[in-house]
Parts: sequence; C-alpha cells; structure tokens
Amino acid sequence: MTFRQLATSNIKGNWHRYSAYFLSSVFAVMVFFMYAAFIYHPDVMNGQVPGGHKVREVMMLCEYLIIIFSFFFTLYSSSAFLKSRQQEFGLLTLFGMTKLQLRRLVFYENMIISILAIVLGMGIGAFMTKLFLMLYPTYWLSIPRLLFILFRRQSF
Repeated sequence: MTFRQLATSNIKGNWHRYSAYFLSSVFAVMVFFMYAAFIYHPDVMNGQVPGGHKVREVMMLCEYLIIIFSFFFTLYSSSAFLKSRQQEFGLLTLFGMTKLQLRRLVFYENMIISILAIVLGMGIGAFMTKLFLMLYPTYWLSIPRLLFILFRRQSF
C-alpha cells in the first residue's frame, strides 16, 4: 500500500475526524472567492456601482483581513486536528513508521483535503456569488434611499 492509498483510506475511514478541518477550509475558500469575485466584478471596476471606488477599497482591505484570518483559522484547525490524532500517530510509530513517513502521510492527507476544499469552496462560492449578483441590482438601487431614510437629521 502506498502513502497516497493509505492517506485516501484514512480520509475515507475517519471522515468524521476530518470534517471540521475540511469544512473550515471550504468556508475560507468560499468567502475569499466571493470577495474576490465582487472586487473584480466589471461594474465595481468601472464605477457603475454607487460609490464603487470606495466600496472596492474597503473590500480590498477586508480581503486582506480575510486572508490573515483564514491563515490563522486554518492553522488552528489543522493543529487541533493533528492533536486529536496523537494516538493514531503513536500506533503508526509503534508499527515502525518513521517521522519522515508520518510527515509524508500527513502531507498527502492535507493535500487531498485541500484540493477537495478548494474545488468545493470555489463551487459554493460561485453559486453564492451568482445569487448575490442576481439580487444586488434590486438592493443596491434601494440602499441610498434606505440610508437617507435611516440617517436623515430629523430622525435623531
């Protein structure tokens, strides 16, 4: 059995252990995809959205914050996932697996989960972005009116 086959069988057999790490990775990819799709949308780039330039600058700042948050969130999720598998690693070491082989196994598992998370996250992100962009003309046109109603001086 090769390391790739062992990694695949570990993921299939222990899916409940991998699910939190997988879902956190999917969520990070989905949110980043949605922000990037909106930032680089032609209407935002060309200034057809009211306040598009300012919206784009704020969204770029938020995207950088999302990158930093996603890095630490995935790092924390990965470390919690690896800590929960200490007994399994000890058993594999007891059976004669070296640290290099154990690292290779974890690397292959992470690669499989990452590729699946990227594909699924981009798919869900594309779907959610499509829904958002289908709804945004209705809401973007009513937002300035809504803000005027909410923040006019007579209401304070």
